Formats: sequence, C-alpha cells, structure tokens
Amino acid sequence: MKDRASFQTSVVKRKHFSLRKLIFSVLIVIVTIAVLFFGIRFLLSKYADYPTLSKVYDAWDKQDYQLVRDLTDKLIINNPSDGTAWAYKGYSLFFMSVSDNDTATARVFLEDAIVALRMALRNAPATLKPQVQYVLGKAYFHKNFLSAYHYYSDLAVYYLTEAEKSGIAADDIPEYLGLCYAQLSMPEESIAAFSEALFINDTDELRFAIAEQYIKNEQTEIAKQYLFRIKSNTADEMLQLKACMLLADIYLNEESYTDAYNEYQFILEKNPNNADAYYGIGIIYEKQGDTAKARAEWRKALKIQGNHKGALSKLG
Repeated sequence: MKDRASFQTSVVKRKHFSLRKLIFSVLIVIVTIAVLFFGIRFLLSKYADYPTLSKVYDAWDKQDYQLVRDLTDKLIINNPSDGTAWAYKGYSLFFMSVSDNDTATARVFLEDAIVALRMALRNAPATLKPQVQYVLGKAYFHKNFLSAYHYYSDLAVYYLTEAEKSGIAADDIPEYLGLCYAQLSMPEESIAAFSEALFINDTDELRFAIAEQYIKNEQTEIAKQYLFRIKSNTADEMLQLKACMLLADIYLNEESYTDAYNEYQFILEKNPNNADAYYGIGIIYEKQGDTAKARAEWRKALKIQGNHKGALSKLG
C-alpha cells in the first residue's frame, strides 16, 4: 500500500511540474510575442518619422510641397552636403512661392529657394544640375517682380540658357528669355526668343510682346503687322485696345494724324473712359495748331483720371 501511495504521489508531483513548465513556457511565448509586437510598432513609428529620398519623391509626386520641404530639411540636417535634398528643397520652395498670394511670404519662400538651389548646384549629381539651373533661372525671373526691380534678369538669362545647353527643352524657356531680354533692353534678342516661343505657343499676348520689342528696335512697320492681327482677330478686348493704343502712338510719331485719330476713336467707342485716348487726341489737335480743342481733350482726360501726368503737364 505504501508503494502504491508513493507511486501516486510521484505521479501527482510530475503532473504539477509539467503543468508549471507548460504555464512558464506559455508565459515566455506571450512575453516574447508582446516584446516583438511593441518593438516592431516602435520601430515602424520611428521609421515613419525618418526622412528618406524615396519619401521626398513620393511627396513630390503628390505635389505636397510643404512635406517635401520638411523632409529635405531633416535630410540636410543629417547630411548638409546632400545635393539632391537641397535641389528638392529649392523646387518645393519655388512652387510654394509662386502659389502664395501674400507677396511678403512669397518673397521669403523665393529667397530661400534660390539659396537652396545654389547649394544644390555645388553638391547635386551631374544629372540633376540642368533641372536645378532651369528652376533657378525661373526663380531669378520671379524675383524681379517680387522686388519691383530688374536686377536679376541677367542671372535668369544665364541659368536658363545654361539649362538649355545642358539639354533641358522646356516649352516656357523661350518666353522667359524674351521677357528677360526685354527687361534688359535687348530688343533683338527678345524678338528672337519671343518668336521661338510663338512657334511653341501661338498666342496674341506673345504677338503683342513681340510688337513692343519691334517698336523699341525702331522696326515699326513689322510691329504694325503684329498689332493689326491682334486688333482684327483677338477675343481679348483689353488686349485689342492695347494694340490700338500702340498703333495710335506709332501713327502719331509718323505724323499720320488721321490714322492716329481713328485708332483713338476706336478705343473710345469700346471704352469711353480711356483717359490716354483723350490725351492722344489732344496731342493731335496740338500738332495741328488747335490749342483750344487740345486743352478740351486734356480736360476730359483729367476728368477721368485726375492724376494723368501727360494731361497735367499740358494744362500746367
């Protein structure tokens, strides 16, 4: 009986030991799974905040320029010589600038974009530099308008032409160059660039810009051809009136007073409140020796626009 009791006790002890061992093993498995689960979550959360160029490219494709800037800022902190990060930071800031309606904010974005793009030129891969030059040229062009000066047109021309030499074939480069050359008082170069732009994008606005440059280059007969076409064909009435005003000014300088008068009258038929047209008619009367009529027209101009410089000067 004692042997049987001892045997039963031994069996019970082994069962308890096995149960404890099983429970302990299960606990180890649970703890291991928990550690792995929370560890992986921690690593994933850390990775989610970790900046990479692939994340920059993804944000760029989604046109999330703010995120592009944030990611590239972090990349640059980790590696100040990362030319690709500098480039995409510059791109994002440029687009943030041109889309911001607040001039002061847009100016800050643009200044930062230029700094970033110039840093990119120092460190970016050779394959990326033409694109950097292209955006930098446009950034300098826009800086002219935000600063109300044309101090940066030469830099815009330099970087845009360098981009073209490097293989960038963007459709907007000729128009940018035409505008820059116009700002630099280089009408021949401006005409060439605008004419190239016209082949790419045939618009009346470009024709008007070309006409202005031909006038500056004293090639008024060619300018007239562009202006005649705008006057006859454009659906933009404001542009039509601007073309008529240029035609009238050309005729006035050529002493073709009847033609000039007809252009001014055409303008007034479309817009009776055009002070410049009344001023021009006054000049015609003055040239013809009719001072009384001239002064009457200048007074009409001042009635519409009280600070009209020409009419104020003529009326003393």
